[in-house]
Amino acid sequence: MGHLLRNPELATVLQRIAIEGVQAFYSGEVAEAVVRKVQQHPSNPGRLALSDLANYQAKERTPICFDHAALAHVYRVCGFPPPSSGAIAMGQILGMLQHTPASLMPSPTETADGTPDPRWLHLYSEASRLAFADRAYYVADPDFVIGPGGHWQNLLKPAYLRERAKSIRLVAMSQAVPGVPVRGERRSLGAW
Repeated sequence: MGHLLRNPELATVLQRIAIEGVQAFYSGEVAEAVVRKVQQHPSNPGRLALSDLANYQAKERTPICFDHAALAHVYRVCGFPPPSSGAIAMGQILGMLQHTPASLMPSPTETADGTPDPRWLHLYSEASRLAFADRAYYVADPDFVIGPGGHWQNLLKPAYLRERAKSIRLVAMSQAVPGVPVRGERRSLGAW
């Protein structure tokens, strides 16, 4: 709480984009720096080329949303859909926590000093492990893969999250495995 993080290099790039438009990112010095960083990575060099950035076309996608009850309010939370996984992961984590003792504990934002209760942190960590197991197994680029049962929203259904929350115990699970959001459908990893 109260920390100030400065990233002058990022600020410079964002200022250029604000002034010059998106082309300041997709071509010129910034694009060259991005490509150089990717290609010269010391342990995992990539094949990104300037033409990849120059030819990139952003796609508009419908946001993925979920409802979250907290502090006697229900909040509608929306975020980027797949191929991004953040909104689904956060929706799953928060949805699972509602079915654990964490729902009765103050969250870190509700405590006087902002420090999480170790029990709450454990429950959050376990819910995160389950969400990331689902993420690794199911979430991909919708141009190539469909969501479970045909809809990404199936990963956020309350009944599914209630069932997933049953795996959360006071002792850490040995391995977090992906769930089955749509009964009868289980992809093999080789199917993609």
